Amino acid sequence: MLRPTAHGLALDPQRTLSQYVQSSWTTETGLPQNTIHAIAQSHEGYIFFGTYEGLVRFDGVHFTVFDRRNTPQLLNNGILSLLYTRDSTLWIGTNGGGLTRLHRGLFTTIDINSGLPHRIVTAIAEGEDGTLWIGTAGGGLAAYYKGEIKVISTDQGLTQLTVNALCVTKSGMLWIGTNGGLFSIPGSRFSDISGYTVTRHSDPNGSSLTSIQAITESPSGYMLIGTNGSGVYTYRHGAWSSITLRGALTVGAVYAIRSDPDGSVWIGTSGSGLKRIAFIQINSEGLPQSYTVDEAFTNQSVWSLFVDRDGHIWIGTNGGLHRLMNGPFTTYTTQDGLPDDYIRAVAMDRNNDLWFGSRGGLTRMQWAQGKPVWRTFTPKDGLSNISILSLFSEPDQLWVGTYGGGLNRRSGEQTQVYTESHGLGSNVIRAIARDVYGNLWVGTSGGISMALAPDLKHAQPHNMLFRKFTSRDGLSNDHVYTILPDADGSVWVGTISGLNRISEGRIQTWHSGAFSSNILAMFLEGDSVLWVGTDGGLVRVNKSWLIKNTKIPSQNKSSELTILTVNEGLHSDKIFTILFKSPCDLWMSSNRGVFMICKDQVAAFIRGEIPTVHSSYYGIEDGLKTIQCNGASQSPGIIGSDGTMWFATAGGLSSIKTESLTENAQVLIPIAEYIIADQKQYWIPADASSIDLPPGTQHVELHYTALDFAEASKIRFQYRLDGLDENWHLAGSRRVAYYTNVPPGSYAFEVKAASAMGNWSSKPAAIRIHVQAFFYQTLWFYALCAVLAAVCAWGLYHWRVRVLTARQRELQKIITQRTTELKESQAQLVHSEKMAALGRMVGGIAHEVNNPLTFIYGNLHFLHAHQATFRQLLKLIEQGGTAEQNQNMLKILTDAGYASLDEAVDETVTLIDQFKHGADRIRNIVISLKHFASVESSEDESVDVHEGLEATIKLLQAQNQLPIEYYKDFNDIPKVHGLSGEINQVFMNVLINAVQAIEGQWRKGVTRSGHIRIRTESCRLHAKEAIRIRIRDDGEGIAEEHRSKIFDPFFTTRTVGKGMGLGLTVCYGIIERHKGRIYLNPDQREETEIIIELPVKAE
Repeated sequence: MLRPTAHGLALDPQRTLSQYVQSSWTTETGLPQNTIHAIAQSHEGYIFFGTYEGLVRFDGVHFTVFDRRNTPQLLNNGILSLLYTRDSTLWIGTNGGGLTRLHRGLFTTIDINSGLPHRIVTAIAEGEDGTLWIGTAGGGLAAYYKGEIKVISTDQGLTQLTVNALCVTKSGMLWIGTNGGLFSIPGSRFSDISGYTVTRHSDPNGSSLTSIQAITESPSGYMLIGTNGSGVYTYRHGAWSSITLRGALTVGAVYAIRSDPDGSVWIGTSGSGLKRIAFIQINSEGLPQSYTVDEAFTNQSVWSLFVDRDGHIWIGTNGGLHRLMNGPFTTYTTQDGLPDDYIRAVAMDRNNDLWFGSRGGLTRMQWAQGKPVWRTFTPKDGLSNISILSLFSEPDQLWVGTYGGGLNRRSGEQTQVYTESHGLGSNVIRAIARDVYGNLWVGTSGGISMALAPDLKHAQPHNMLFRKFTSRDGLSNDHVYTILPDADGSVWVGTISGLNRISEGRIQTWHSGAFSSNILAMFLEGDSVLWVGTDGGLVRVNKSWLIKNTKIPSQNKSSELTILTVNEGLHSDKIFTILFKSPCDLWMSSNRGVFMICKDQVAAFIRGEIPTVHSSYYGIEDGLKTIQCNGASQSPGIIGSDGTMWFATAGGLSSIKTESLTENAQVLIPIAEYIIADQKQYWIPADASSIDLPPGTQHVELHYTALDFAEASKIRFQYRLDGLDENWHLAGSRRVAYYTNVPPGSYAFEVKAASAMGNWSSKPAAIRIHVQAFFYQTLWFYALCAVLAAVCAWGLYHWRVRVLTARQRELQKIITQRTTELKESQAQLVHSEKMAALGRMVGGIAHEVNNPLTFIYGNLHFLHAHQATFRQLLKLIEQGGTAEQNQNMLKILTDAGYASLDEAVDETVTLIDQFKHGADRIRNIVISLKHFASVESSEDESVDVHEGLEATIKLLQAQNQLPIEYYKDFNDIPKVHGLSGEINQVFMNVLINAVQAIEGQWRKGVTRSGHIRIRTESCRLHAKEAIRIRIRDDGEGIAEEHRSKIFDPFFTTRTVGKGMGLGLTVCYGIIERHKGRIYLNPDQREETEIIIELPVKAE
């Protein structure tokens, strides 16, 4: 924030009292009582007030009250006097409770038992050596030094014992004001009290001054004495002068006098308020000779005055507390001579005279002897209307836009009026400007009108005509708020709903996105960047880019277009005026006051270097009388020839001289004030390093602050409780931190403060907090519990080990038994699956065995007949080889159906061969069944996979009734190590599924031959030698939703009674036990292919 630096640490004497920033506090805002008798400031910066209801400490936001309820050392709540001495002690004079001292957070009391002459302490002053001078109400004067008290009373020449005021001058002289006159002592050291002479002073007329209420020394060295009824006197080197303020001080009482560093004297009176005396001339005696008087709070009694270290004036009255301070802004109102506070437009002419328009007419401000001189022009002076909306100043004339009276041109004392009859769109004139060609542009509520330069120069006023542009000509709206001529000859026009550019009679319009709302202000930076103030934020746009683009977004951040709102750090979204102040500042007025941003920050924001821009804002606490600035018309703010900025507001005309301001880079010093733990308060002395909190503390409040009375409401805080918090907490303006259930331990509370400019304190305020523990929360208790727990755990462990050991033995027996049963059940399950498969083949196998048996049985009949024939032939052979016998043999062969013996023998041999073939077929079937159906041994063996596949295929061919062709593509592969029966079981289950899939095709009416392809090959499995068996069929296939479930137990798509759904599950388990893999080929979708991979060597 920028703060005033002129005039050092004093209020600007050029301002009237109404132009200072005034703040007030009463019981409604936190004071315990409204009568403020005394004011002081501590070295930390706190302001202390004395009231009838206790001592009050103020940090700019919060009041902290010390009274008899929370501070027993205060024996009386009435505080009459305060003094903060060089040793950082606050001395508190009470109304009947003696003197109280506050040092390092501790209160102690000095009363009559300690040697104080009276209980009522009315005045306090500090001597050169630190002696405390104490004035009492009836006990005279006391001097206190290092615990010793000496009293000065009538015996030492102090004839009046009620002391109202004390003052130690720079030379060390002590002045004493009493109800009975003015006294002085030449020295203020405690060591020289015995040699002091009390001198009584008379007034200029030779009579004794009575009832002295206030005394102070001016920076020039003369004394100022306030009396009760005799006014104010000045005194220096025996010379007196009386000051009479409009006659008021001659009859009233003066309760307080203060002199500020600029020499102005502030006087608090009874019933007549506050007076400020600015001395103009000093006479030969060094006393003021002429002066001016200003006043405020005229209906109140001012009991106390104090100038703090920042030059602010604090005023204690019977109606509360007030403060006056310089603000960055000076505001002129009707109290200063303005006709009206509602200012709409500002302009400055070539004579540096300031013109501004209000509802009370056109006003000119000139300066004479450093003071403003006003003159207001109304319709009586030729204006067409008293309400002024806009102003435009030129070297030889002033253009005035009125509300309903048209356009006025003032040149000297002459006024010419132009209205709708001259071509203006309306008689409500909101904007006036002249382009680079000299043409005059006038914005109205009925469009924008232009008068050509030649017409302005040569035409008679009553003949001058304007050309009008309205929405019918392409203008975004007829209500024109602002006009900005461009160096390229074009004119930018802001309306109630859009931005326009008029060039060579053509209108280009933007009325979407960022320009969809009111265009209230414009500023052209160089020839490239246009800044536009709207009621939706601030827009920065590249002019060339804008001319080429018609559609504008409502949010954007780029070098071509950037839109800033309150979300991006802007103080307000409604911008009435934009003023550029070198080197980089943009000043804007709004409904929320005046604020400033830096163009460099906007550039950094666009580059993404900072998340938001920072707005420095100014409001009532900075000198504005209201935060509502005015706009919606041309020239609500200007920069004067001397660099002063002027803003039109609803509360007067406000100005700020940025050249006399400097960035407030003050780094605030945060202060940890006190702790409230479970409703008990613990003060934190300034030099304290730690605070102990009792065991069982549940709720902790840590109160903190930082002192900057000029911008107290803008201070921001962050804090953490080190040992509990990992990160800092942003508290905003809140000045208290809350914690609950803080465990016992040692913590460090740290707090930082930031000024309005965002400068955080480099070093936090820190206080260590020790939350004490109950005995059962201490380390030794935990250690004892740990030892006991260890002993118990040791005993429990050994007992548990014995129990678990016994249980382990019992469980081991059960596990062994269950494992044996599980293996038997598993073998039985595999065997059952074999038998189930075998059962499904029984019918076909029986038919296959029955065919050769039938053939053998039928041929036995023929063989039996041959046997009888051969028996007869053998008998004939035995009888000899006669012709008759040969004939008989031939007859026997013929009767048997044979032509010769060789034919009979051949047929017999054929029958025997057929018998053998049928028997071999039966034998092979039986061997295959025996090979498949046998229960496995538990010993691994070398398994010939081809042999197992062949046996399985024979069984399936024996029982198969469908035309299924088997294609075997057996490659040279090694034998595998495993259980042959289990492996054959896998082949059987997979092949049966293939056969059933082909049967499913036949059931659906597909009568083609089925094909089953079996391929073996070598492969690698887990980087080891292995074999792979592929079994593929062209049956009905597997549905997509079933492919992931085929190995699940009891999953089957067959009808009830056609299978249990365990076939492939058993296969999966067998192959897994053999450390192999079985899976469905995911790449084969049209046919079904099961792939089996087995390692050659067992692990």
